[in-house]
Amino acid sequence: MILSIVVPFRMIIELDKALTLALNGCHSPFWDSFFLIFSGQLIWLPFFAVVILALCRQYGKNVWLPLIMFALAIVLSDQISSSILKPWVCRLRPSHDPETSAFVHTVNGYVGGLYGFASSHAANSFSFALLSSLIFRNRYYSLLAFVWAVATSYSRIYLGVHFLGDVIAGAVIGLVVAYGVYFLLVCIQRRTGIGVGVQRVDTVSMSLIYSVMILTILLIALFRENLLFLA
Repeated sequence: MILSIVVPFRMIIELDKALTLALNGCHSPFWDSFFLIFSGQLIWLPFFAVVILALCRQYGKNVWLPLIMFALAIVLSDQISSSILKPWVCRLRPSHDPETSAFVHTVNGYVGGLYGFASSHAANSFSFALLSSLIFRNRYYSLLAFVWAVATSYSRIYLGVHFLGDVIAGAVIGLVVAYGVYFLLVCIQRRTGIGVGVQRVDTVSMSLIYSVMILTILLIALFRENLLFLA
């Protein structure tokens, strides 16, 4: 019975490592610097700022409520993936795993911490993408947000600091947390009346978000060598 469970599990682990090395193996100097910066947080501060601005325009004086929900979602996603799962599961990152470290491609000597399951980058980005999509209720923004979350998650594989399984697990954590936090937000709104009847985010806010996102990506692509300090 135990053997029948262990063997398929080992096969899944080996498949995960093989797929990770395949995804990690497609690299070039351009994408090295691009994804190193893309994976960072500082470069996305303008994007987060315009999202907050959009929330202010949508919720007005009650903007404190969704902001607290966003903070709660990110803290939960980050703590579950980093403070609970990583020290509990103790799965080595590809850059530290003896079976993959000699084959994995890393960038600028960046290898991350010792353990990688689950990816907090994936958890946080998917949590942010889903929660903001549920609040804004704009299909084009939702598409953009999830493309950004997928690209952020892929960047962790590209940089050699996460296995594909780490990223998938992180994404699931982020999605579950975001749904839970949004459910809490709806319950609070119904009980207190705060934010009830809030309209969908306006076109001006969405245009600003799209513009900042596109400009950020262009900035990374064109000036990546000068922006490495933001990685």
